[in-house]
Amino acid sequence: MNDKNKLMSNQLNDLLDVACNSCGPLLIKELKERIDQTVERFNSDINNLLTDSFEKYKDRVKFCKKIINDKALIEDAQSDIIVDSESIAPTFIKDHQEKKE
Repeated sequence: MNDKNKLMSNQLNDLLDVACNSCGPLLIKELKERIDQTVERFNSDINNLLTDSFEKYKDRVKFCKKIINDKALIEDAQSDIIVDSESIAPTFIKDHQEKKE
């Protein structure tokens, strides 16, 4: 049985050598093509992800700047609206009050 195992092992090795010589280059070529496709898809996905991420970041920065500017405009408008009570009264009423005093 030992001789039979050696014979089968030698025959299997011979078959594998023949298969590797004839199919090896095809398998390597297919593997290389698949790796290239995977790398291209990965690069494309990363590029899209980063592009979208930076666009969202720019939009958020623009939105924050708009909020800050709008807040400043609102504060300026409120300071214009807030006036002391003396300036609200018409001049003829002010004159009349001054005469009374």
